[in-house]
Amino acid sequence: MGTLSGVEQAPEEDFQAIIKPLSRYLKASDVEFCHGILVSGLEIEDIGPDFRVTALKTYQDSKHVQLTLGPNDIVLLTLGSLTSGMGYGTNDQPPPTMELRDSAPHELDPSWSFWDRLALERPQTFGNPEAFFDRPSKSTWLSFTVTLRDSAFFEHLCKWTGTLTGAVPLLTFRDCPWMLSLTIPQQPYVKDQPEDVFVFWGYGLFPDQQGRYVRKPMLECTGAEILTELLHLMAFPLQPTLERSVTIPCLMPLIGSPFLTRKKGDRPKVIPDGSKNLGLMGQFVEIEREVTFTMEYSVRSAQLAAYGLLGLDKQLPGVQGEDHEVLTLGMALKTMMN
Repeated sequence: MGTLSGVEQAPEEDFQAIIKPLSRYLKASDVEFCHGILVSGLEIEDIGPDFRVTALKTYQDSKHVQLTLGPNDIVLLTLGSLTSGMGYGTNDQPPPTMELRDSAPHELDPSWSFWDRLALERPQTFGNPEAFFDRPSKSTWLSFTVTLRDSAFFEHLCKWTGTLTGAVPLLTFRDCPWMLSLTIPQQPYVKDQPEDVFVFWGYGLFPDQQGRYVRKPMLECTGAEILTELLHLMAFPLQPTLERSVTIPCLMPLIGSPFLTRKKGDRPKVIPDGSKNLGLMGQFVEIEREVTFTMEYSVRSAQLAAYGLLGLDKQLPGVQGEDHEVLTLGMALKTMMN
């Protein structure tokens, strides 16, 4: 658990390894992808204690268009977005300034404003999105990518971590006030990546704190300053690594929102009570015994919604962590204590 060594890593960056093959498969199965369409609302018909979505309210080509659903259509809706509101910096500039004060006025992007409107109309169906988007001081992380032409530093990094393959799922610097962590994929990671180029990424859980060596909050740092903190933490010379690298910071105010404290009902059910054709998906729905923030969580929510609404008699994969042997529980307790 401490190194995430059990996490399956894609052989290359996720877009090439997962998104493109999945897209090709779905298109070959006659799935139609519609771009440039904003879904802004649902028409819902109550049928006694039950309800059915009868139409989608959309905005496309600068006009409002209502899409009527057929009697056999189902609607699968993803709630919220972890990457909403993110802002990029550069190697020489920090990300755009962002107020992290809780309950501060801020503009929601369409994924959150859509959920917010639905919840205001039917909170018993759609839960409480405000529990997840209104505490940026606790949900904001800052990630960064590093691209470097410096085999010496990368070799030092691999020796320092003891990896033989060049891949390190998680490396955390606990003494860094930013709580800095790195993830080093096996190289090459990007398609057509030159042999003398290396890439990795990292993140800080406490970007509002001053660094140990760079005495300013992480969210105010340029990419080069973030790499400077990392090099100091590893006791590695700043040059020539700094001049041979590009570090891009990305401030993400809602990336940690699935972990925020909540009360029962804040996360709606995958298939809300009484729903005849609506299923909810993503990181903000309620799934028993599953851990949020994983790809498995989103996939399982989609499986539960589709299987349930279509009446499919299909078995879902078991939830990890169902081993109740004393040795396993003891190892888990030891990890938690550390």
